[in-house]
Amino acid sequence: MRIVAADVEEFIEHLQGVKPEQVFNRMVCYGKVRKEISDLKKQIIVQVGCVVQVDAESEYLLVAGEDCGCDYLDQGGESKGSFQAEKLRSRLSQYCNESGLTIKPGIPTE
Repeated sequence: MRIVAADVEEFIEHLQGVKPEQVFNRMVCYGKVRKEISDLKKQIIVQVGCVVQVDAESEYLLVAGEDCGCDYLDQGGESKGSFQAEKLRSRLSQYCNESGLTIKPGIPTE
């Protein structure tokens, strides 16, 4: 089974209702995707996920994705997307540290 949270904050809220030992290997995955919109514009998307074990025989994949905005590669060089992605990674990292979970690069798949 797969549960899709609306955004990273909802993902964290869902994890708050789960015991840390239920998160497979106590590991949460984090990935940042750069989607090329044009030569000078990249859309930044954050993806997070983990496997939650309900009991010895059932588990589910919890995932979320969030559009962080765009980075511009022109002379202005705005990096709003990367800045927002870093804020989300920092928030997720803070939660994981407080809960005894670790963050690894990548996204778990079914």
